[in-house]
Amino acid sequence: MEYELTCLYGCGHISTADSRESVGVLAMEHMDDEHDTPVDPLEAGELALKRFDGASLRQARQ
Repeated sequence: MEYELTCLYGCGHISTADSRESVGVLAMEHMDDEHDTPVDPLEAGELALKRFDGASLRQARQ
């Protein structure tokens, strides 16, 4: 099962991984690298949404 989380700043970046914990780490790295903002990866991971039937947040926006 995959999980996704859009950027908390709304820049359009989407972190995708097989677990909420991994999504949280990816979101933390993105927020640090791109927005110079610290994020707790566990808290960010809790916000991740499950992907169903291969549909992603990116596809839902189109």
